[in-house]
Amino acid sequence: GPTLFIIEDATGSGKTEAGLTLAHRLMAEGKADGFYFALPTTATADAMYGRLAKGFERLFDSMQGERPSLSLLHGGAARLKDEDTDVAAFCAEWIADDRRKGFLAQGGAGTIDQALLTVLPAKYQSLRLFGLHGKVLIVDEVHAFDPFVLKILAGLIELHAMLGGTTILMSATLPLKARHKLVLAHQQGLGLRRDNCAAPACNAYPLLTTVTGEALRETPLPLAARSARRVAVERVASLEEAERLVIERAEQGCAVALIRSTVDAAIASFERLRAKLGNKVELLHSRFLPEDRRRIETQVLEQFGKASPPERRHGRVLVATQVIEQSLDLDFDALVTDLAPIDLLIQRAGRLWRHLREARPVAAPVLHVIAPPTGPDDDIGWLDGTLPEARWVYQDVALLWLTARRLFEAGEIVMTTLDAAEPSPSHARRLVEAVYGADPDALPTQGLKKAHDGASGIAAANEQMASYVTLKPSRGYSESQPAWGAENAIMTRLEEPRRAALRLAKWKDGYLAPLGKAGLWSDSEVSVTEHWAKGIGWPSDTERALLRPAWSEADEGARIIVLEASDQGLVDRDGLHAYAGTIGLTKCNLDAADPSRKASSARGALP
Repeated sequence: GPTLFIIEDATGSGKTEAGLTLAHRLMAEGKADGFYFALPTTATADAMYGRLAKGFERLFDSMQGERPSLSLLHGGAARLKDEDTDVAAFCAEWIADDRRKGFLAQGGAGTIDQALLTVLPAKYQSLRLFGLHGKVLIVDEVHAFDPFVLKILAGLIELHAMLGGTTILMSATLPLKARHKLVLAHQQGLGLRRDNCAAPACNAYPLLTTVTGEALRETPLPLAARSARRVAVERVASLEEAERLVIERAEQGCAVALIRSTVDAAIASFERLRAKLGNKVELLHSRFLPEDRRRIETQVLEQFGKASPPERRHGRVLVATQVIEQSLDLDFDALVTDLAPIDLLIQRAGRLWRHLREARPVAAPVLHVIAPPTGPDDDIGWLDGTLPEARWVYQDVALLWLTARRLFEAGEIVMTTLDAAEPSPSHARRLVEAVYGADPDALPTQGLKKAHDGASGIAAANEQMASYVTLKPSRGYSESQPAWGAENAIMTRLEEPRRAALRLAKWKDGYLAPLGKAGLWSDSEVSVTEHWAKGIGWPSDTERALLRPAWSEADEGARIIVLEASDQGLVDRDGLHAYAGTIGLTKCNLDAADPSRKASSARGALP
């Protein structure tokens, strides 16, 4: 019958292959007729689609000369039609022309958002549900989801189980509380009473959890020898010290990564490091146009990927944001990072010495973490003097304090086979539980305790909001539900800080055209925070009349910046914003003596 599998294993251990093998076995036994692989970001979805395209047909029987279809599902998937890899090469054209029909393909890869729309009051919800029915739902990187997304995912697992579907969840660092919620959702989908539902309790690692009916089986597994690792952790007191360390390691011949909390922080570090190291420094973040990001990702894989030769790696530096945690298979000799929640730091540590190499310029892998020391008098402003942007991005300063305290006390991150009874406080599993399962009384001051309570309250409120907007299968469509709307009006994530979509435009033959080469507005979009977008307007009625192509319903809600060529590259007419293929979208330095420039529109005047 419907089964829930949860695979927990180390980064790079082969969870993807395990999930596909399991899905194939279920399909071969007639328990499913296809699969959908859901991932946290468009970058991870694109990467998975590329991997599946090389051999997914072997997962299916031949159908009298017909080929099974493989679909790519996310907001920017349409751009593949204009690239070297044509969607139609792997997917029937009538499916490929609209992502809402993508679930009708036998195989699929895409963002978790597309699957979540199956249980949200969005148009074409029933079509998505029909397409997902009978397929194995595979969800990777489950630890990457916040409480809002996790709650909607639980609703999806419940509905999928109710309709006879099997789900496979995969993660490297999944807290026990999250595992319990997902197991309970599957059991409720089978119609079990809450008091008859067994709760997961095993903390061995790696671990396979299998839920079939009332039966819950937790199977400890050995860690593959290639995945076993022990990474030392060292605290770096300041950003200046961190950048000096990056330069030192690069001059030793190391392939180095520096991970910053925000795009603006990454750009600033990139410019300082490039002034010292020249063209050996690359920059990667989320504020590039898709075409530039794909180009940079290709370069980065050539320099830091599994197959990168020593001569390409030698002395090279990648400055990046969180985008490299999951989307790319990268391997660094040295890594320096801003402080982040413990599960994200474990993911980043998985990019250190990821693959076997004959020789490395340093003796052992070390994760260098930029953070202040922890002490008994630390309060809510503990991070402000060292990493104010980290507190702004991750919101929960108490979580960051607990991460720093537990991590620096342990002095290392250990990834080995873990017996459930073994204490091993430096093991990745134990570190995650020590932070996310910590008693608030372990915090040293009332300020941090209030911060913890506030973050817990926000998480609970977000879960409640997710519960409100998620369709309730047991009630049916006739019961009162939140108002139905277009897909682009339905939230699949509550991102904090809130995000805004910016479309970059240029003048072409008297009209406003997308800046991207593909000529698509979706391919000329970058995502920024609402705070960053302050002062940037939506297109006026006059500008709307000049948009080519015209905006559709899906484009509504996006703001616009019109860029023109200048001596400084592409800038808007007010000189407030600029775009370059090596740096991305940035704000220009404003003339403090001219406050009128700060208040002017970012759209640029019409000719």
